[in-house]
Amino acid sequence: MKDYRNHRIINPPSIHPCGNDKKRMMVTEHKVAVPLYHPDLESAAINGEPSDSIAVLDRSSSDDNESSFESDRETIDVYFTITELLSNTADEEFAASLADLTLSPRERAELYLQRGGGGGSDADDNAAEMIDASRMILYLQGGPGFGCAAPVSGLSLASSKSSWASSALFGDVTNLDGKTFERVVLMDQRGTGRSSPIGKRRLKKLFPDMFLSDDDDENDTMRVERAVGEATEYLAKFRADSIVRDAEWIKDALVAGSSSTEDDDGDDTSPPHPQPWGAALGQSFGGFCLMAYLSSIAHPPKMCLFTGGIAPMNTPVREVYDRLWKRVEERNRMYYERYPGDVAL
Repeated sequence: MKDYRNHRIINPPSIHPCGNDKKRMMVTEHKVAVPLYHPDLESAAINGEPSDSIAVLDRSSSDDNESSFESDRETIDVYFTITELLSNTADEEFAASLADLTLSPRERAELYLQRGGGGGSDADDNAAEMIDASRMILYLQGGPGFGCAAPVSGLSLASSKSSWASSALFGDVTNLDGKTFERVVLMDQRGTGRSSPIGKRRLKKLFPDMFLSDDDDENDTMRVERAVGEATEYLAKFRADSIVRDAEWIKDALVAGSSSTEDDDGDDTSPPHPQPWGAALGQSFGGFCLMAYLSSIAHPPKMCLFTGGIAPMNTPVREVYDRLWKRVEERNRMYYERYPGDVAL
């Protein structure tokens, strides 16, 4: 099977108690490689047209191959964590097999995908061979700038009603087909957490000229301005439109990886067909991401849950941020008037 996304499970799974009836959950930490600039966004920018769907390289064209993806397109790493219940003996045995310390991260990911749909009581024989996107719920955290919460400390799974995640996993909340969710997917959005985080150190490495003004001995205005422009163009690739496309790549890596078929030459012969997430929950900025999902992805999550983060409907976004800029500028001036000894802007 082709491996465009370099899917890896970094470490052996961790097992934790949850619920009141001595249930246990398994947490696995995953990593995939995604394009720094998604192909459809790049094409839309070149043509001056909006993008209305994602181009999944290895599912949409037989001409795409792993070597061209790796060599022709710059990638970044996106990390995500999957939390799922261990419901029976088969699940426990599967978790133990993933804990084999002799497995490489790649082998562990391949084993995970082979297990696929899991051993839930309502899973039939076919479902056990593949991961069902409709039984996964994606969480998009707020910020922007923060990594996603760790499942053990950030999600309360003490009982079926202790959090939204426990309600999903224990069956109090179901997908639109009335089935329980098998997996909660927590993604570190690009530029945050472990997903190629963006900070001053990273920017200084990529665009050193942008920081020439930090040195009193060097103040080349043209070089600084050029570097600022380059950095701005780079950071524009870390917005919500790219984040939701990363989520699509994660979903496709899981679903296609566990359900694709191959011909005698090892080529993927599975026909591409829509398999949207069963649900997605967006908190604060994550709600903005969900709005981007609904407006720019052809097959967004079947059920979108917002906890804040509804973008302005009647006011252009540029106007909102222009007003915000003036407020931030005003507050900064007030700060430095009160604390003149601090470093000036």
